[in-house]
Amino acid sequence: MRTIILLLFVFVSFTSFAQNSDVKVISEELKYTAADSIVVDASNSTIHLYGKADFKYGKVHFVADEIFINRKTKRVIANGLIAYSVPEVRGNVNSNHKILTYTMGENAVFIP
Repeated sequence: MRTIILLLFVFVSFTSFAQNSDVKVISEELKYTAADSIVVDASNSTIHLYGKADFKYGKVHFVADEIFINRKTKRVIANGLIAYSVPEVRGNVNSNHKILTYTMGENAVFIP
């Protein structure tokens, strides 16, 4: 009886801590450049790109006059939008505002 209880305990413990093979971790590489300057504020986890700023994260890529990246909130704001290549655009594609917002990890950008 003791052996059965011990085997049952080991089996339950093993299956409880087994990893789920269906879980996938997606890690995209953040790439950015700027013609003028890049200002990194490590204490606030922000990056400010000036002058023909180029941003790429996964399938999302855009170029603007300036780009502000907040690593804590994963929010990206592009001002003076020059070009973009993204899987999905939400909002007004024909907007004259030349502003784009994006949350890293999503496939869509928003143009007001």
